[in-house]
Amino acid sequence: MSLTVYQISSEGPVGKLSLLSRTETDQVKTYLGKQTNEPWTAPETRIDSWFIPADIVGFGPNAMAFTPHTVEVLRDQIAQCADMLPLQTPYGDYAWFNCTQYLDCVIQDKMEGTRDSTGKYWFFINKWVFDETKFLTAPPVFRTTIPGLRLRCFCTDSFKSRVEEAGLIGMEFTPVWNSETGGFPQKFPELLGPEGIKKGLQYEKRRDELSPRFGIFYPKPS
Repeated sequence: MSLTVYQISSEGPVGKLSLLSRTETDQVKTYLGKQTNEPWTAPETRIDSWFIPADIVGFGPNAMAFTPHTVEVLRDQIAQCADMLPLQTPYGDYAWFNCTQYLDCVIQDKMEGTRDSTGKYWFFINKWVFDETKFLTAPPVFRTTIPGLRLRCFCTDSFKSRVEEAGLIGMEFTPVWNSETGGFPQKFPELLGPEGIKKGLQYEKRRDELSPRFGIFYPKPS
C-alpha cells in the first residue's frame, strides 16, 4: 500500500491571525517547536485582511490555530505531536497548534532543490525524498530536521483522513512525496499573470462559499 506525505498549512481563503506586537512575536518564538512546562501567556492577535473563523485558521506566517471543537475531535492525535496554546482574539476561541515533534526522515542527498553556498541550508526544494521506514512509528504531524525548513509541518494519509472524516474546514494538504511515484514537483505560487489571477479568483470563490457558514470579519479602520 502506497504512502503519501503532505505538507500541511491553513487554507488560504480563511485568512489568518497575526501577532499584535514585537513582544508577542518574541514570546511565540521562544515556544516554537518546543515542549516546555514554562507558563504561557496568551498573546493578543489581529487580522490584516478578511478573516473567516473556520475550524482551522492561519496563525502568523507558517502556523495554524484550532477551535475548541477541532481540538476535541483531534485530541488523541494532538496529544502525540503538539501543544495547544491559547490565543487572545475577538474572532472566537482559538489555540495555536504548536507542533513539537521532529522526524529525521528526509534523504537529503537525493532531493532536488536550491541550497546556500555551504550546502547546508535549503532555500527551496523542488522534489522531496523521504525514508519510508521512518514512518512506522511517526507522530501524526511532524517537522523535519532540515536546517532552514524546520517551520514546515507534515503528515501522512492517516492524519489527513481524520481531518476530512471529521468535516473540519480550514486545513490544506499539499502532497510532496509518494512511496511509489516519488516526489511531487514543487513550485513557487504565481502571484502575477494569468496563474495569479486564477488563484485570486479561486480564493474569492472559496471565501464566498465559507462566509455564509462561518461569518466573515474585516480589519477595523485605524
